[in-house]
Amino acid sequence: MDFFKKFKKNIKQKQCSKIDAVMLFVFLGLLFIPMSNFSDADKSLQENRALANYKPLWQDGRFNRSYSLDFEKWFNDRFFGRKYLLDIYYKIKYTLAPLAGNRYVLVGKDGWLFYKMERSLDNFANRLILSPQKMQQNLLYLKAIDAWCRKNGKEFYYVIVPDKNMIYGEYYRFIKKEHSSNYGVAHQFYNYIKENSDIKAVYLYDALMENKDKGLLFYKQDTHWSHLGAYYGYKSLMKLMDIPTKSFEFEEKPFEGNLYRMLGSNTIQDNSLYKTLKIKDTSFCKFYEINAMNNECFNSNGTKNVFMLRDSCGGALLYYLSGHFHKIYTEKNTHVLTPEDLEKIESDYDIVIFEVVERFIPMMLDEPFYKRFKE
Repeated sequence: MDFFKKFKKNIKQKQCSKIDAVMLFVFLGLLFIPMSNFSDADKSLQENRALANYKPLWQDGRFNRSYSLDFEKWFNDRFFGRKYLLDIYYKIKYTLAPLAGNRYVLVGKDGWLFYKMERSLDNFANRLILSPQKMQQNLLYLKAIDAWCRKNGKEFYYVIVPDKNMIYGEYYRFIKKEHSSNYGVAHQFYNYIKENSDIKAVYLYDALMENKDKGLLFYKQDTHWSHLGAYYGYKSLMKLMDIPTKSFEFEEKPFEGNLYRMLGSNTIQDNSLYKTLKIKDTSFCKFYEINAMNNECFNSNGTKNVFMLRDSCGGALLYYLSGHFHKIYTEKNTHVLTPEDLEKIESDYDIVIFEVVERFIPMMLDEPFYKRFKE
């Protein structure tokens, strides 16, 4: 109280102006705003993490020795206005320094987000070079699988899905290509396959680039291609397999992607609508239920059975393929056929498909498949 009496006396004696007085009381009032309301949320969607819970000074008959630290964590996570401050922070951060502060996500132009892990930035810049020895080893691996399939009356197809940044690289920032696009990892290996074998392989880069004007082929805030992108991939694969394609109906829907969640900020919004499959025939796979990588799809009108090793992008192909085949079985194991797999294929499958996103190509296992099939 002495402070306020002295302050009032100073005003009367004109030692400080009324403006100073107003500013002081405004400042003191602002200090109370963060305490005016506390968030009761369990998780911060902006940061993709759990918020600190309140821990009392005395609980279960015990004194909380770290109460001051616990209270500070709780207060810092839940004070009023925190969300708005974070929005401003992230907006400035990802505008000025999109490569800094998040190990998973690169913030591109016009709301585009790109994956940074697994050397994706180097792959976009075409800095990765596969050695002739590595390509030869990997090709021997694929040739051994192809030879085993031919010997056992099976068909084998190798499918490479382009990285999102290869199709929409114009939305990258601060990363420049060191070589032309036809010098990327996938181009290197695909060209090597075509020049040194008769394996039935397809790199879907051309198919997607030729159809960029048909709609968004990848989700702006996800690592995966959209239903529409997978549709053009399916058409290209069917051409390789010499099978007529079917027509499908689409509807437009929004989509919230995994990169949006990895970024930990809701300041970069995606208001785009994506052409999404209208799924009517429940005898096929229900697309939104394709979350588990080990998956089976059935179609009583289809012919032949397909065994497919895939990564997460392969899931979007399943509904399209299910329109043609009696059964499709998939595994999240892009490169290795186990003895159990071979027994399944030999007895129950007609076609083997390897699908791989191009950033995984350098990660192919070093143990050559052909060592298992010397005879």
